[in-house]
Amino acid sequence: MQSFLYSRTVQGITLAVLLLALGGFWLFAVQEEKAISVAGTERLDDEKMTVRRMELERDRAVGVVSRYQANLTEIDRFREHFLENKDERLVKISAFLDERTQARNIRKDRIDYQTGRGREKDLEIYQISMPLVGRYRDIRALIGDIEASDLFLIITQLTLDDESGSQGAVRVQLSMETYFQAGGSRE
Repeated sequence: MQSFLYSRTVQGITLAVLLLALGGFWLFAVQEEKAISVAGTERLDDEKMTVRRMELERDRAVGVVSRYQANLTEIDRFREHFLENKDERLVKISAFLDERTQARNIRKDRIDYQTGRGREKDLEIYQISMPLVGRYRDIRALIGDIEASDLFLIITQLTLDDESGSQGAVRVQLSMETYFQAGGSRE
């Protein structure tokens, strides 16, 4: 048996088999390691994208919460400083409507005021209704003035009638609303 193991042919075959086995193992191990590495890289990229998506969603959520808080602050400021000054605002609204109708050469017969409760219990609706007679372009300009004012007047109805009795004039029924904090004004 000793001579068999020392034979060059057996040693060559044994060495060739061992080299083939080692080469096959190395080839298999390297390919498997590359596949594992690629899969790990892809998984890492997926995780990075997931983290980035979550960061973007967090940033959007932070922005929404920030805007929500700013809106709440603005609503509180609006309610505290604007809606409660009823007497002051009514005087400003009356003066504004008088000044703008005179400046636009629009005749107003009378102004009707009514108050009522808003949908929310703490709001009071103040309705203003007035018939107007004037040229169409002047009435349009008055409506533009009302919409551009900072008096928080909401035009709720506008009825146009061309039978005014005056040449070139139209008759308009204009209704507006504004809101106040219920329970009176702050003084």
